[in-house]
Amino acid sequence: MEPTEEQINELSGEAIREIKKHRILEFVATKEKIKPTQALVDERLQQMANAYHVEFENLKNHFRQSGRINQLRDELRFQMAADFIVGIRPAAEETK
Repeated sequence: MEPTEEQINELSGEAIREIKKHRILEFVATKEKIKPTQALVDERLQQMANAYHVEFENLKNHFRQSGRINQLRDELRFQMAADFIVGIRPAAEETK
């Protein structure tokens, strides 16, 4: 079943918003020198390990070997940038 023109237009609007959001977060993260610490990455990995009932070190090694560790760092970086925008936490002081 082919999507309708209305569905395509709706999805393209959402895609454009997501691209804009990504670019804004990238700009803010770069401008404010936002970078997640290794402790923050490990904390997120520990949460995931607990949720999936796997050993932390096994999960961490899997993420490193598959290259997903960089994706996780980017996700955390964008979350930190979003938090900075809404004033949840100052960026530069926490990432130094």
